Amino acid sequence: MRADSISKPAGSTWTDEQWDAISLKGQNMLVAAAAGSGKTAVLVERIIRRISDESAPLDVDRLLVATFTKAAAAEMKQRIREALEKELTARPDSQHLKRQLALMGRASVTTLHSFCLEVIRRHYSLIQLDPGFRIANETEAELMRHDQLEEMMEQYYGDSVEDSPFWRLVDTFGGERSDVPLHLLIQKLYDESRSHPWPEHWLREMAAMFGPGPAAHQAAGNATEDRTQRAAAIDTLTEAYKEAAAAASTVLSEGTDRNEPSLGLEDIEDTEDTEGTEGTEGDTGQGAPADFWLDSLIADVRLELQGTAELLKQAIELTGQPGGPYPYEAALQDDLAVVSGLLEIADHHSWEILYSAFQAVSFGKLKACKKEEADPMLQEQVKDMRSRAKERITSLREELFGRPPGQFLAETRQMAPVIHILVDLVIDFSERYRQAKAAKGLVDFADLEHFCLRILRAPESSPAELFPSRAAIEFREQFAEVLLDEYQDTNRVQEAIVELISEPAPGNRFMVGDVKQSIYRFRLAEPALFLEKYKTYRSEGGGPGRRIDLARNFRSRQEVVDAVNFIFRQIMNEGVGDIAYDARAELVNGASYPATGSQNLAVEMLLVDRSAASQPGGESDYTDGDEGAEDQGEAASGDETGMMLEGQELETAQMEARAIALKIRNMLEPETGEPFLVYDKRSGSMRAATYRDIVVLLRATQQWSPIFIEELRLLGIPAYADLNTGYFTATEVEVMLALLKVIDNPYQDVPLAAVLRSPIVGLTAEQLASLRITGKNIPYYEAVRSYAEGGSALSQPADSGLQDAAEWKPDPELRSKIRDFLERLGQWRSEARQGSLARLIWQIYGDTGYFDFVGAMPGGLQRQANLRALYDRARQYESTSLRGLFRFLRFIERMKETGGDLGTARALGEQEDVVRIMSIHKSKGLEFPVVFVAGLGKMFNQRDLLDPFLIHKELGFGPRFVDTELRIGYPTLPQLAIKRRMRIETLSEELRVLYVALTRAREKLYLLGTVRSLDKALLGWSRYLEHGSWALPDDEVARARSYMDWLGPVLMRHKDASLWRERAGLPERVPAALAADGSLWHFEVLAPDTLAAMGKADEAVTIQADRLEALKTLNRVPTFSSEWEVPLAKSLSWTYPYAQSTAYFSKTSVSELKRLAERTGGAGQDEKPSAQLMPSPGSGLILPTRLLKLATGEGAPSSIEKKPLSPGAGQLPSSSSANEVSSRVRAEMPLDFIAEQLLLTGSEDALIVDSMADSKQEATEAAADSTPAARSSLFRRPAFMEEKKLTSAERGTVFHAVMQHIPLGNVTTDTVMGTVQEMIAKEFITPAQGRVIDAEIITGFFASELGASLASSDRVWREVPFSLGLPAGTVYPHADAATRLETVLVQGVVDCLFETPDGLVLLDYKTDKVTGVGIPQLKERYKVQIGLYAQAVETIWQRKLAATYLFFFDGGHVVELER
Repeated sequence: MRADSISKPAGSTWTDEQWDAISLKGQNMLVAAAAGSGKTAVLVERIIRRISDESAPLDVDRLLVATFTKAAAAEMKQRIREALEKELTARPDSQHLKRQLALMGRASVTTLHSFCLEVIRRHYSLIQLDPGFRIANETEAELMRHDQLEEMMEQYYGDSVEDSPFWRLVDTFGGERSDVPLHLLIQKLYDESRSHPWPEHWLREMAAMFGPGPAAHQAAGNATEDRTQRAAAIDTLTEAYKEAAAAASTVLSEGTDRNEPSLGLEDIEDTEDTEGTEGTEGDTGQGAPADFWLDSLIADVRLELQGTAELLKQAIELTGQPGGPYPYEAALQDDLAVVSGLLEIADHHSWEILYSAFQAVSFGKLKACKKEEADPMLQEQVKDMRSRAKERITSLREELFGRPPGQFLAETRQMAPVIHILVDLVIDFSERYRQAKAAKGLVDFADLEHFCLRILRAPESSPAELFPSRAAIEFREQFAEVLLDEYQDTNRVQEAIVELISEPAPGNRFMVGDVKQSIYRFRLAEPALFLEKYKTYRSEGGGPGRRIDLARNFRSRQEVVDAVNFIFRQIMNEGVGDIAYDARAELVNGASYPATGSQNLAVEMLLVDRSAASQPGGESDYTDGDEGAEDQGEAASGDETGMMLEGQELETAQMEARAIALKIRNMLEPETGEPFLVYDKRSGSMRAATYRDIVVLLRATQQWSPIFIEELRLLGIPAYADLNTGYFTATEVEVMLALLKVIDNPYQDVPLAAVLRSPIVGLTAEQLASLRITGKNIPYYEAVRSYAEGGSALSQPADSGLQDAAEWKPDPELRSKIRDFLERLGQWRSEARQGSLARLIWQIYGDTGYFDFVGAMPGGLQRQANLRALYDRARQYESTSLRGLFRFLRFIERMKETGGDLGTARALGEQEDVVRIMSIHKSKGLEFPVVFVAGLGKMFNQRDLLDPFLIHKELGFGPRFVDTELRIGYPTLPQLAIKRRMRIETLSEELRVLYVALTRAREKLYLLGTVRSLDKALLGWSRYLEHGSWALPDDEVARARSYMDWLGPVLMRHKDASLWRERAGLPERVPAALAADGSLWHFEVLAPDTLAAMGKADEAVTIQADRLEALKTLNRVPTFSSEWEVPLAKSLSWTYPYAQSTAYFSKTSVSELKRLAERTGGAGQDEKPSAQLMPSPGSGLILPTRLLKLATGEGAPSSIEKKPLSPGAGQLPSSSSANEVSSRVRAEMPLDFIAEQLLLTGSEDALIVDSMADSKQEATEAAADSTPAARSSLFRRPAFMEEKKLTSAERGTVFHAVMQHIPLGNVTTDTVMGTVQEMIAKEFITPAQGRVIDAEIITGFFASELGASLASSDRVWREVPFSLGLPAGTVYPHADAATRLETVLVQGVVDCLFETPDGLVLLDYKTDKVTGVGIPQLKERYKVQIGLYAQAVETIWQRKLAATYLFFFDGGHVVELER
């Protein structure tokens, strides 16, 4: 069918290919959109054209647009809406466009998962699903899976007999200490099966490749288990191998006869059946599957042999060069003949003949070559090439041909019962898990796809053919077109869903993607689906569909596009990269940027040469990815060639970070010239680059990102990385998890010790040991309880180093701490059983003060955010069907065991002006002006290849054979095949990851890698310098173990790589095919010593080596040169010119000034109130009010003991001195905690322990505070907790409160008591406080002349606060001239002011005891305070006072103060 087409409008900016993708329809279409080709814009434009075409009207809800992420779906929906609004603006009368805007809410622009959810909600009844289902979150699903797996395994353990396949399975794949590896294997197989449309069928089919299951074996008489018969079969095969060996020998020596009969695996299998038992009906997987594995292996062997032959050919060419070792040529020709013979056999003969041929392979010796006959360098190069060729053949022989094919087959057959029981376990687990979810009305994300598929396929469907159900047909009728974005990342289940809802051929699917950017294999993406269509669809249409290639790149500058093409033309091919990087796949520049003049836009290749480091020990000089290295997957070989040690990798990350910092500095702040300019899309002009324009891309960020952030920060460059790890290792989180473990079960020694040692309790190591002494052989929790209950130390051996038990005495303070902790632990345990987990966590934060404590530590904001995240995680956990502290802790442990983690709280947002550090995967779909791709010398992660059980979607299962008697294991035939296939697929994925990384750059691209020996690396990379064609040999690409193994040989062939070729001593020539390439490159080699120096301080302030050495040895440091003497002396001798100002308070109170006058004893004394802030022995300790509360047990963290400061009554004895109080407070609170609290609270609410005043800060209370009773009151419990006698300060506060509220007029005893009762009723005071009021004293005052004048006054002000600014010289008479001019803020509260005919009168109440104190002394004591009150009133109110009075409740004295 010919696709419909619409002519491109005149003046359109769309390219012809883009317009075809926008306008063509009528059949399935695949758009291969290269990086930066504007695929999203094309997709949106196609949608707009379809729904805005009124000649062929189509509603927007008749399109299904499926994207990869919700964010992409939301963005696309918004762009469609904006485009519709723009069209409607141009055609305001269009009813069709108005309808489309109205339908946008119903538009199916979504992810495939969301579409599946819609299908399920619409047709849940077809699969008997509870309509109230919800999607289980990750926590819930993980715990449910674990529970079902544990229950299933317990049942199998109980039901399985000894020597059954189940027990063999456990012995083979279970761990040495637990069965966790087997549990993980079952879940891994389950997850893998869910990526197939028919999971159980796929599992059974893969198991059948090993042979019949246990039941079939039993029906056949257990023939495969009969050792005698198996031995006989192998004996028979031995004779066959001798014949094969003879045939192979003929092939190697005389050529091959392509018509020669071969002994295939089919013959071997027939032989075994004959020797053992007759084959059973339906025994599939005995012949074809083995050939399937062998075909895969032979293809890999062929690739290896081709590479080896190419290597020998290069060596032969070198022997013919001037100075070449020509005596070696004969041996090399013989070697080439052997390899060519092996290659011929691999092409045309069976595995058995190939096996025999490998056994017969031998290499001769090289002829002697005199020194004067050859250039030593060429001679060594040829010998090295031959050695590598021999190593390749030897490696193949040992890995693949070390055992006869019959042994491989026997092992595979022997594994069959184990594989079948494993599949049974997976299927059983799947059913149990399904039932558990159904019981709770839950589904997981994989269920969404499979439930949707079950709804959409008809009952008659089979794995071989799908038929649409009635529901699928309805969706076919609903959707006129199905548009799929990022099609290269779909899997086979999603493909089946799309196939069922799409029209049959010619189809109505529109698929957009780029297989070169398929980098989600770990998410079970299937790029083969894209490739299959890419190879079968035609650009001219017809056939199954039309293919459109969008190669024009509108993102990057010409320099970036050319560099990317230069690299991938050489290394991306169908053999390794799954797609040929030909004219259809390569990028075409389409971006238009303003000219930048002399700005260097060449792509830069930066190499760090570790061998240039001045370090002792002769470090091995391997290059990353050395050719002679063994396969990385062979861990048993012990060969660490090219692999960075952990310490060296840390140094590598540091050096590369510093190299990037150096480039960023030169780019943004160059010493000469202009800063680097980038194009600003918003302004349409060039501007100077900023930090936010720069990104550093890493293959993996977990280990390197923190190092990069720290190194860049030290060099003054802000950086940000969104890390997904580090949460569980944060100290504050570890402490809280340890406490939760103790709450769940206190009989856990390590968590309990961690909590006791943490700031929550604050015990020392010695105190922890003291607790253990009370019970050496009992649980630590019991020992702690014993100590708290007064237990004594157990007897210890005489030589134990511990004091004798008879002399051992418990520490009362430690015992009190432990009691308090155990009491709280009991409360928390009760709360954990009864209440919410999230509420418990928040209660712990409040009870311990730990949340506030970590907030005062370095990085406090992030620490608090981590604790909040734990609380949020608990709330999320409880929002599911799960409950309980134990299950929560178990989930956290499972998360940690399986490598799961959470990211720490963000300290810096990515929208700020920072350099962003991210993984290449996260950068997909994004673009940046400047890109650094770092870590290119780091080895690929191929740890999956080391698993004892490999899984492949096509080749099936690759178990490791384990002899359970000898406890040895070795790879099976399928494991070898799968391992090599997976390695090629891993390399293909890494190629695509590199492509994604390099195509993120818009204007400037830096590549950065590290090699362990540059000279050896360059020599290895130069092997293909003379290679004539663009593409490197497939085997060379397939042997890479790092990105530099690709980039090195590729860039060595560029015309700009003169630095490399000169360094390696190579001729200055490049292959003719590459010489005309227009890409621009700049090469630079960095020495580690240069980068290491960047990590030190700036040279201007760096101490020279001899001075540093002198400091280390405590010798005299040499003086600086004369040029430094004057500036250094000036800097070091500088003093603050207003130093005396720092000794005085800038804000104080009237009461403080009164106390200052009392302490200084009048004039002539130097007053320095701020000196009180420094505690010293024998003096009072100034502490914030909040800290005093902590010391007495009110709201204190449990690291500070909350108990009375003396035993017994809960208060200080009357003989306690201020020094005793101070020393006890200091003993009970760590100094660092005191310092943090002082910094947090400041000095405003500080109280002086040895001279504490009441809330009004008056002289009366200050005098009262000097008594022991006043001091002790600060450490008593509040009145609502215990009955106690009021202190003088509290008594004074009550009297002041009554005088403030008493009604004026005719004041009698009843008036006073009525006022008191009213205040008690309103809870202004307590009944106990009300009882201290002496009504007669107050009545007597109002009966006096002064009281009567107050009662009869028309205007009365009570409790009048004020703030008054005074010259510092007035407050501090002895301050220097500069300080005296400063202003000091004085605050206070006047008790009472009232009008009289003579003017204003100031009245102040005092509750001091005046017995034995004369009136003159009282006047002197309060002269300063009342004087300041009077000055404040007269200054602020601008009125003179007629008189000032004091009234003393003790004795009812009225004292007038002269002014």
